Amino acid sequence: FRAWVTSLNMFHRSITVDLGMTSNPMTVEWFNPMTGETRAAGTITSRGKQAFTAPFRGDAVLYLAPSHATS
Repeated sequence: FRAWVTSLNMFHRSITVDLGMTSNPMTVEWFNPMTGETRAAGTITSRGKQAFTAPFRGDAVLYLAPSHATS
């Protein structure tokens, strides 16, 4: 599991992703393809189903990747 990219459109700003197969923290980012802006959304550690809502209107890409942060 390296990365997961999902596109949303202006009518569907939220998505639920099942992270049940992951065991490590995940870094969350949003990308706005209209402006080229990437917005960090933190790190999640929960497993199972996780809901995400785009922080802006219009098309959005959700990017999840294993977190490389150390404690």
